[in-house]
Amino acid sequence: YIVNYKNYFFRELYNNNIKYKWDNDIINQDNKSFNIKVSCRFRPGDHIDKNITLPLHQFLKVRRLQQNKIDNNNDNNTKNPIYVGEEDPIEFIDPFLNILMKDPVLLLSSNRIVDRSVALQCILRGGRDPFNNKKLIQNMLVPQNELKDRINEWRRKKEQIDISIAIKDVKPLIDESSVNPELLEALVDIERLSQIARKAQFEAMNSLQSNNVNDNYNNYNEENNNVPEVTEENETTENDTTNNNTAIEILPINIEPADIIPESNYDEISSDFDKYRAKSNESTRVIDISPSNASVTMNVPGLGVRPFQFMSVHNENANQIEVYNSCARDMVVATINGYNACVLCYGQTGSGKTHTFFGPDNFLNYNINISNDEIIIPNNVGIVLRACIDALQSKQVLEMQGINLSLSAQFIEIYDETVTDLLSGQLCQIKRENGEVVGAIDNDINSLNDIMSILKTGHARKRFAATAMNDRSSRSHTAFILQITQTR
Repeated sequence: YIVNYKNYFFRELYNNNIKYKWDNDIINQDNKSFNIKVSCRFRPGDHIDKNITLPLHQFLKVRRLQQNKIDNNNDNNTKNPIYVGEEDPIEFIDPFLNILMKDPVLLLSSNRIVDRSVALQCILRGGRDPFNNKKLIQNMLVPQNELKDRINEWRRKKEQIDISIAIKDVKPLIDESSVNPELLEALVDIERLSQIARKAQFEAMNSLQSNNVNDNYNNYNEENNNVPEVTEENETTENDTTNNNTAIEILPINIEPADIIPESNYDEISSDFDKYRAKSNESTRVIDISPSNASVTMNVPGLGVRPFQFMSVHNENANQIEVYNSCARDMVVATINGYNACVLCYGQTGSGKTHTFFGPDNFLNYNINISNDEIIIPNNVGIVLRACIDALQSKQVLEMQGINLSLSAQFIEIYDETVTDLLSGQLCQIKRENGEVVGAIDNDINSLNDIMSILKTGHARKRFAATAMNDRSSRSHTAFILQITQTR
């Protein structure tokens, strides 16, 4: 059994992914694996400190935390209830429907006040006063106009209640929902290794392998991953085993007498909270950027505070060096070690893609100094130039070890389904089966001047046009392809 595990890991991890990494013809396309690392960067901008509106469960959680702080500061041990706005005055509440009355009337038979709809149902269903069972007729209903005006005024006041919460008060929710990036990466690796282990276990238990091993493995994998469906019958059994200390008992709300509730008033028994939240007219927006937790927290109307995890997050204070070291340098190292790598920069117009990839508009005019075989790069230079310089420096180091590293680059633009070589201005094509660019100039790179020449030539041919968000948008997709070949 252990031998099978060793053989499997050797075949799966070494033979398929590493042994033939230098030869694209030997390795099978189906055995190629890949890894994706998603990072997020924000450009400088104005911060909006406007309050946000949360769904009820998150609103109550925040208010409960606030109330706990108040209760802890009090000398007594009493727990104050949590209200949305102010509690409705008891004199405005119908004693049977437990909601605000619309048309209060006085019952002369008992000298009690109820909503007219309740009184009419009592008259229609026996003609008895619900409080003392005395005879009740319509002439015994006295309108309470002054009370009705006060109730309507209270309704208007409630509609103006602001239930929004300051972002600083939502901070506990944000911290609670964040996941450590190292833990997240470990969980992904565990899931990947778990898949490999299940496949190894299947092969170890089946000594006779047939041609349909993959089909059997898929069935085996699905059987081991299936979660039993919880039906209504066994759901009750499982709930019965719940710890009494944590179980929540939901009690029915009894309204007496039950037969006098008008069906037209059923819709009245609803949470005023949803009405307040519906009037907020909020849009989805970012409320927290945490580079340390590699998370971006957004407030989504209807869903509330939602965290989004990334491998790395860079706020408006991050510089080009930090972004390159975190997002792209590993890709350059992987390429030098024989793997294919791709850095994809995606975002809306004006979000800073060109700045991240290449640098500011005048980056081609920067003076890059070479002192004592060390290249001094300006801080604002983007990913492309930094990656080329790192590859060029690796070429020098490997040559001292007897390894020849050849560098070449292609610079193309995809605009309106048309692919153009930015170094020659001629049209070219991309093979759909493998992504190879056909018809584009492949320029050799042997020095820093070669890199700058390629970038200047390509940048001059890029298409620019104004958009609603950026008066100098590239209006196209640009691809800088760096090819590395190692020989001894």
